Parts: sequence; structure tokens; C-alpha cells
Amino acid sequence: MAGCSGSDGGSSVEKSPTSAPAGPEPLRILVSNDDSYAAPGIDVLVEALLTLDAVEVTVVAPLEERSGSGAKVTDGEVAVTDVETAGGYPAKAVDGFPADAVRVAIEELDIDA
Repeated sequence: MAGCSGSDGGSSVEKSPTSAPAGPEPLRILVSNDDSYAAPGIDVLVEALLTLDAVEVTVVAPLEERSGSGAKVTDGEVAVTDVETAGGYPAKAVDGFPADAVRVAIEELDIDA
């Protein structure tokens, strides 16, 4: 019999299609600055990063401009607000210093360092 196999003369068993291996996890990129979530540079950077394949961009930046204060941290809790950048990208605004924004991203939002 054509298309048959096995010693009993029965029909062959079709192999089920195998799934392609899952691709790598997307590269998780944290965007932060000392100029606030509303700074135009954030949108330029986010737009450029989103042209790449397999990336996940998260914006966490100070609520207000904090230039020159990168080494400072706030004692205690800081407020975190869901906002959008000027270009409409979702972001978290941290009422604190740039280091506070990165700490919130890593510790509270579970963004890997």
C-alpha cells in the first residue's frame, strides 16, 4: 500500500507540526533624564528606540525639571503619577530627583537593572 508503513500494514501516523522556538524576550529599555517626563528629548529618544525590533520602552522620569541634581535622593516615599510625554507616550512621573525615578523603576515597577 502506498503511503503506509509499519509491520502491520496500517497507515502511517502524521507528525504534528512543531512550534517554532519562541524568540528572545524583548529588550527592556528604561528611559529617564533630569529634565522631566515632559522634556522634548524624551520623545525623540523614545521614537528612535521604537524603530528597533523587539524592544519594550518604559519612561520613568522626574515630575519637574531637576538638572544638576542627579546624585541627590529623596528620603522616604515619593509620589508616582501616570502621565504622558508631550508626544503621547505613557510614562511615570516621579515627584523627586532623577535617582529617585530610576529607583522607582527598578524597585517598585519591577524593571530589571
